[in-house]
Amino acid sequence: MPISLLLFAAVALAFCTYLGYGLVKLLVPRERHEHEGLFAPLLGYVFLLLVGYYSVRTVLNLRQALLLAAGLGTLLNGVALWLRRGERLHLNLRAHGEAYLLAAVAFLLGVLPLLSYGYITTIGENWDPENYLPVAEYLVRVPVKGIAAMPPSPLRDLNAHPPRIGLTLGFSIAQGMWQQLVGWDALRSFAPTLAVLRALTVLATYLLFRRTMRMERWGAFLATGLVCLHAQLLWLAFLNFGMQVSSLPLVPLGLVLLADAVRHADLRSVVATSVAVAAIPVSYYPALTVFVPMAAALGLAQLLSSRKWTSGLLAGLGAAAGSLLLAWGTVLDYQQGFAFRYSIPKTTLGLTRMIAGVEILGLTPFGVQAEAVPAFLHALQLVAAWGIAGLSLLALVRCRTRWLWLATVVPGALYLLWLRGTLAGTLAFFRAQGFPIGAALLRRAQPYPYAFMKGAVYVAPFFMGLGVQGLFALPLPRRRRGTVWATAAALGALLVGLVGWSCGRVIARYSDRPALFDQELLQVEQSLPLIEPGAPVYLTNRPERAGPVTGLLAYFLRDHPLRGAVSTGYSGMSDCRPGEAFPYALLDHRDNPYVLGLSLEDRVWQGGGMALYRRDPAQRTFLDLRQGNCAGQHAEPALAQTPLAGQLLALSGPCRKVAPDTPLYLYVGGESLALEPLPWDEPASGTLLLAWVSLAESPGLLHWDDGAAEELQIPTGFSIYRTPLHPSARRVEVTAGGPGQAALCWAAVREDKEQPGWLSVPRAIAFLSRTEAQDTSLVIEIRQATPEVRVLRATLEVWENTYSGAAHYAWWGPLSLPRNGAVQLRVDLAAREARWLLDGQAMPLPPHGGAEAWPPIRDGSYFVSLWIHEAEQAIPVAQFQVVQGTVQQLTALPSDPLPLYVRPLDTAAAVHFGDMLELVGYEFRRAPLAAGETLPVSLEWRCRGPMPVNYVVTLQVVGPGRLFGQVDVPLGGQGHPTTTWKRNETVREDLPLGVEPGAPRGHYRLIVAVYDPATVERLPVVGPEGQVLGDAVDLGEVIVRR
Repeated sequence: MPISLLLFAAVALAFCTYLGYGLVKLLVPRERHEHEGLFAPLLGYVFLLLVGYYSVRTVLNLRQALLLAAGLGTLLNGVALWLRRGERLHLNLRAHGEAYLLAAVAFLLGVLPLLSYGYITTIGENWDPENYLPVAEYLVRVPVKGIAAMPPSPLRDLNAHPPRIGLTLGFSIAQGMWQQLVGWDALRSFAPTLAVLRALTVLATYLLFRRTMRMERWGAFLATGLVCLHAQLLWLAFLNFGMQVSSLPLVPLGLVLLADAVRHADLRSVVATSVAVAAIPVSYYPALTVFVPMAAALGLAQLLSSRKWTSGLLAGLGAAAGSLLLAWGTVLDYQQGFAFRYSIPKTTLGLTRMIAGVEILGLTPFGVQAEAVPAFLHALQLVAAWGIAGLSLLALVRCRTRWLWLATVVPGALYLLWLRGTLAGTLAFFRAQGFPIGAALLRRAQPYPYAFMKGAVYVAPFFMGLGVQGLFALPLPRRRRGTVWATAAALGALLVGLVGWSCGRVIARYSDRPALFDQELLQVEQSLPLIEPGAPVYLTNRPERAGPVTGLLAYFLRDHPLRGAVSTGYSGMSDCRPGEAFPYALLDHRDNPYVLGLSLEDRVWQGGGMALYRRDPAQRTFLDLRQGNCAGQHAEPALAQTPLAGQLLALSGPCRKVAPDTPLYLYVGGESLALEPLPWDEPASGTLLLAWVSLAESPGLLHWDDGAAEELQIPTGFSIYRTPLHPSARRVEVTAGGPGQAALCWAAVREDKEQPGWLSVPRAIAFLSRTEAQDTSLVIEIRQATPEVRVLRATLEVWENTYSGAAHYAWWGPLSLPRNGAVQLRVDLAAREARWLLDGQAMPLPPHGGAEAWPPIRDGSYFVSLWIHEAEQAIPVAQFQVVQGTVQQLTALPSDPLPLYVRPLDTAAAVHFGDMLELVGYEFRRAPLAAGETLPVSLEWRCRGPMPVNYVVTLQVVGPGRLFGQVDVPLGGQGHPTTTWKRNETVREDLPLGVEPGAPRGHYRLIVAVYDPATVERLPVVGPEGQVLGDAVDLGEVIVRR
């Protein structure tokens, strides 16, 4: 992998240098050729952005734009070679080799976490890859206007023209161009592209310090090195801020070229400046808010120090006009997407604080939440910050370039003061005095922490550069020269040490594992070759997958029309075609495939917590009858903006009740199945499948329009009925009655000659929870029905309805539910007290951990859910508000019978513990984990006979010579001990096994045993084929990373 990353960087930079050669030779005069090697990749990058932008904004895709850029670059190179008589590019390594070295270091720092992972993925937790990845792939194939014609997907709709989110195209253009050169996709090229842009930023910053600010060689080297190691700049790349990172090389480059244009007042410099500045809004509009005042002040400073006032002024105005002309397309784009997304509402990203000065200077690790540092380090940071301030003043006093520094630092400081809100009070004062200051301007002058953080990235290099300039401007009196040198060395070492330490802390924070897309999730790519090109795919709506994970799955499936209610981080969609038997479904491995007309036999791949199902081609049509679950392809987008919305989305609506007074009519054709009459030529030629859920055995009746009738006895639980062939029938009336509240979940037409009758659905359960709300109390009646002897456990959870730091109000359970029958749960939310009633007996149910474990609640919106452990399903039952510490507006949510599914665990065992207990299956996460982490382990047991002892199960992580983790719990928990188990009863246990914080990196074994707590004697273990295994079972390997 390191070789492939270096190859990506080398190819990207070589291509930019190739494109920039002709521009350098044509636009940089021969007498100023000493920096040609630095200019070439930067101007080539600018050329790439502009050609790519106007290509994709018109009629070309990035494949064609790459060829166009290469062709135009070759043409310019040919002209330059002819005019310069074959003159080579002057890299001048002897004078500027340190700049290239720092660029290489910048790239290496940007990919260090990937080297730690051992695979290429995105690094940080920001959700923006949801935009960047599909846009790069889309633009490789189509221009911007063609995105809307790509297969249905929330990612397509998010970024179609005009986009629903503000996305400038510069980063995606660079990424799409470079990934084509090495044959990668957007997921693999994303982080390396950010790292390459960091390398270009270092080159541009060195060029600015050396050429424009006229710093000495080693002063420019030190200042650029501090920028290379700057913690906030590195964090910006790690957190996936592609647009801003793509603009970072352009701001210093634009300032360099503008200073040249004003100083020398020649046409070639004006053209070069226009081209470079025009690329800034292609990459990131807000960069102009800091570039324009800096450029104006720097141009004025250059103008005042020049004798060519008139020509210099004309050159500056010409550069501005040329930039506006070349960037005209971006001006039009601004109002269509970006302005709405970023200029009207204020983005926060969870940052509600103004970042500190030591963070701006890169002297402390950066993060959304400030990182605590030891007191002595904080003292050193303050010393370094005040040292930079003192050195900056010294530089302004002693350096001849003081006006150039003032022209950049003062506008930068005023820019930050504006974003900090410091100017708001001044504007309000002048407005009160009658000055014409509008409310819009006053609103924009209010504190904006997020913009302040992002703006500081542009200004920080100038603060650091000015401090270094002062360091090299220290007076050197003869008598104290050694003291001054020692002081300068100590200050320099302190700056490099603190900045380097901060950089290392940020790298370490992201080196353990990727924040979003780890190797386990990336396994989903293995399933893609199994899907036919262009085939529709139903995508999971599991709440745990909603957000950026679903965004990545949608990215993987970008070539396939998506079906279902799909909620990504920034967007969502609801697309269901009634009657369409979508051929594939990519589901969470905990999802119930049977409610989609699929079965375990249809599963063709499993990995990364996901499973791919391929529908049997014999099933020609599928009609989802769950209410609200198939509202058509133009339904409102599905957005899980709150946890409650996500749980309701995943629940997918109740099955459709049918009764004698409310029958259901199905219209069946050769290739059609609908709820309303539709024209067709041929009657049905296959059998009709009907999926039912019922809490008790119930009678049902089918009336066909060919005169035939079928009487059904609908079983308890979830079941599927296959009708006989009715070759001439086109309509069937479906009714049901009895106490079971039978409901119809789906219907399908299957082309086969199988015998009619009931199809068994193993591990399926009918579940109902009915809730009544009164004042601050809830009464919840829970019923389940299943033909199997299976124990379900339920936990009542109360959460704050937010994704941002949600408070856990309380939870009760788990409760073991009766197999057939009802249990009642009474909860007083205000008092946090609960009781449960079973068989007429009321028992108190304390909250988990006791009442003292739950702190006073804060005001907000809350919801109540039942978590069914074995089915791994959350069922919302109520919602309420907390106002001034009191529960208000308690509302019960409607409920109907639901089909639940208890999936088999990943690994089958069939291991016997004594004569009474069988371990049916188990599963645990196979991915490496860190020391101190908790490993969730699930075990499924079956009772083979009465047990006289309440046994205890022990899970252990065994390493060399001793245990590195252990958990011992009573089998079945306190509420369902083994002495109460019945023959053939199945019980599932979910155990949290903690690995010791000090466990060294390595490979361990996970073992399970069962023992009598009175004697600590373990039960003997016998394998599936009768082999004696001792007194414990080895479940597999546990890998500890560090």
